[in-house]
Amino acid sequence: MIGLSSNVKADDGIRKYDYTFYNTDLINYTVSRAKNTNTKVYINPTSGPILEYTVQGKKSNTNWARRSNTHSVNNGVKASFTNYVYENDESTARLKLERTTYAKTYTYG
Repeated sequence: MIGLSSNVKADDGIRKYDYTFYNTDLINYTVSRAKNTNTKVYINPTSGPILEYTVQGKKSNTNWARRSNTHSVNNGVKASFTNYVYENDESTARLKLERTTYAKTYTYG
């Protein structure tokens, strides 16, 4: 069996993220951070395969919950996602990244 990997890098406007997806990994997550307003979540993927992004939110003692629609975003596209983290009285947010291809690709941003 040959292992394939896919690296993802992008700039979320405040923090950069960089992930490697291996052939068995279909999902990864950004580092969580505080979300204290009803603002949109912004992302800007700059290289790698097209991924699907979903905003997730949680309270301190709860599990992560989906708080936006899932969107595919092409490289070089600055996207903003309406989300309902703040409106659900949750104080922490993160992005769920889902791979849509198994091709070996290096990505960054």
